[in-house]
Amino acid sequence: IKNKLGKLMNVLIGNGVSDAEICFLGIGDHYTDESPLQVGQFESDTDALDKCLTSIHIEGHGGGNGGESYGLAWLFGARHTSTDSFEKRSIKGFIFTIGDEWVHQIIEAPFLKDYMGYKEATDVNIVDLLEEAKKTYNVFHIHCNDGCYQREVSDRWKKLLGENLIIVDDSNTIAEVIASTVAVINGADMKTLLASFDSKTASSVSNALATINKSGITKYAETGVIKL
Repeated sequence: IKNKLGKLMNVLIGNGVSDAEICFLGIGDHYTDESPLQVGQFESDTDALDKCLTSIHIEGHGGGNGGESYGLAWLFGARHTSTDSFEKRSIKGFIFTIGDEWVHQIIEAPFLKDYMGYKEATDVNIVDLLEEAKKTYNVFHIHCNDGCYQREVSDRWKKLLGENLIIVDDSNTIAEVIASTVAVINGADMKTLLASFDSKTASSVSNALATINKSGITKYAETGVIKL
């Protein structure tokens, strides 16, 4: 992720998605990590994105408790962003979480108060938070098979997200998978898009996007975030 995602803007532009704004988040485990949610700025410059990405501190304290806190990305998107694309044109953005674990089902009130700074809070169920995020974003999760060999993990994600679960066998192709998802939803031709990649990457992207259904997905807007 650190080696390739910083170049995501280039991959997006190369596949017909212009004027994108990207924000990288570092998501950990809110039960065990000291910095389970790290947030950069929305940027359109590759160098700035690369700098933001490489500044994220990877703790690695998760594992062994059945999940990670991917729902913090939904919390951030739902409650802490404001986009002119949605507010002015009712066009949703995209949230992609990436990992090889299941998602923790509750974000508790003490965490929301102590870490997020909420003056008042109650426990948030992850399903409710997902629905909240989906009001303004198309929400996807990329499950990496090369990091996890537990089939039940991807099966759980499938029940939660349906066709918005993307399974990749080679995590080195994540940037291309994200860019291709956005491009295809915006009307790009899949065959033309795959032809721009080497054969190995094209095969991985094709397999990952085989279940993506464009119906019901709101297209990407031409302008980005105006307020954070």
